[in-house]
Amino acid sequence: MTTLYDIRELPRLKRWLEQGESVWSFLAAQGGAELAVAFAALYWPEFVEVKGCVLLRERYDPRNFKGWWEQLGGDPTRIESVINHVHLWDLFEPDEENVPEEAIESLARVLCSSWKCALCHRFPDRDFDVRLILDDADSGPTISFVRVR
Repeated sequence: MTTLYDIRELPRLKRWLEQGESVWSFLAAQGGAELAVAFAALYWPEFVEVKGCVLLRERYDPRNFKGWWEQLGGDPTRIESVINHVHLWDLFEPDEENVPEEAIESLARVLCSSWKCALCHRFPDRDFDVRLILDDADSGPTISFVRVR
C-alpha cells in the first residue's frame, strides 16, 4: 500500500491539534457516535447476493438491478462492475473543505483495503478484485469490485 496522507495536515484538524487536542477528541467534537457508526457502514459495507451477483447493499435497488440484468444479459461480472462502483466525489466535496487531493486518494486506498477485508470476511470461499481508479478527472477516486471466482 502507498504511504497514507498525514491526517495531521488536514486544515481543521491541524488547527485542533495546535490547541493541544487529539485526533480522537476532534472526532468526538465534530461528529460523535452516530456519525462514527454511520461511517462504519462505509468502511465495512454490507453486501447482498442477487442472482449470483455480490453487490453493495447501499447501492442495490431491485428496479435498477433488473434494468442492468436485462441490459447486460445477466452477466454477473459486468453487473457487479456497474453497481459496485463508488465515486468518492459523490460522497464528499473535497473542495468545499479545502481537503488536499492526496488526502482523498489516501481515503480511497483505505476504503479499498477495508472493502477487500469485508468481502473476504463475508465470503471466505470467494475471491474479489477490488479496484481503485485515480485518474478519473470528472468523478475523482473511484472504488469498485467484482467477484473473480
